Amino acid sequence: MRAAIRHEWALGIAGVLSVLLGVVLLVTPGAGALVITWAIGWYALMLGVTLLTPAWQVRHETTGRDVPGSAPQRGSPRPAI
Repeated sequence: MRAAIRHEWALGIAGVLSVLLGVVLLVTPGAGALVITWAIGWYALMLGVTLLTPAWQVRHETTGRDVPGSAPQRGSPRPAI
């Protein structure tokens, strides 16, 4: 996958976010279900935003398009989907 994307640092950030969530949940075991729900919600939000960068990069590499729904560039060897 490293050959296909240039921003592999985003995957590292996703790993760091996962570790931080684990530490928060271990440090505060007495937290109520609401706090854990908020932590999981924020984690999911941040992870989703973080993983969009490599997803867009892979899409660009495979389709040659930057924006969903945009027309392919002239002379592009890849067919429009």
